[in-house]
Amino acid sequence: YTVSEVKVKDYKTKLEGTPITNTYKNTETTELNGKKVWEDYNNKFNTRPESITVQLLQNGTEFQTKEVKADKNGNWSFDFKDLPKYDEQGNEYKYTVSEVKVDGYETKVDGTTITNTYKNTETTEFNGKKVWEDYNNKFGKRPESI
Repeated sequence: YTVSEVKVKDYKTKLEGTPITNTYKNTETTELNGKKVWEDYNNKFNTRPESITVQLLQNGTEFQTKEVKADKNGNWSFDFKDLPKYDEQGNEYKYTVSEVKVDGYETKVDGTTITNTYKNTETTEFNGKKVWEDYNNKFGKRPESI
């Protein structure tokens, strides 16, 4: 004799001898959408990369990554679809995003919006000369320093 079972929706069947074990398999999914914002004077210094890497974290651990580029209108957006909503114990996963560091930018994440602010590290030197037109300090009004 053999024992079999008709498939039960959302359950995984395991047959080992006589006992039949049905384990609930949650198939509910969710998705996460986000956007990338650049605060870099409209890329005035040509420092913006062609693409970035967005990291999707599931309960704080990297779960997926995605390369993101600007669309034809210059908007940067991303989505992660068909994500498991619950773990095996029925606890809902918490999804967050981060980004692989982009040189020359400071990154801030607010929900699913990733903002990169350009940090100008270039320096310049300026030399000058102060000219006093006071008859060689005739009236003693010139300060000792400025």
